[in-house]
Amino acid sequence: EKEKDLLFKNQLLQDEIAMLRLELDQVRLRHQEEEGKYLEENETLKEKNEDLKKELKLNEEALTQTVFQYNGQLNLLKTESAVLTSKLEQTKESKDRL
Repeated sequence: EKEKDLLFKNQLLQDEIAMLRLELDQVRLRHQEEEGKYLEENETLKEKNEDLKKELKLNEEALTQTVFQYNGQLNLLKTESAVLTSKLEQTKESKDRL
């Protein structure tokens, strides 16, 4: 009787071990699937990050070029303003002499 009881308990424990192994395999499989998904997502994010870095660099270059052009235009306008101011002063002086 005791032997039957031990054999029954042994069988229960073996069944439990088998269930736990199955559950462990399922957890490992889920983990591998999730890891694969995260690796793929990580690669996608790396590509997006690289694209954004390139876009940022292009935007910085465009901004630098625009600032350069605006500075050139501003210098031309300053020069033109100085010339016109000088002409205005000359005109006032001529008028005052008359």
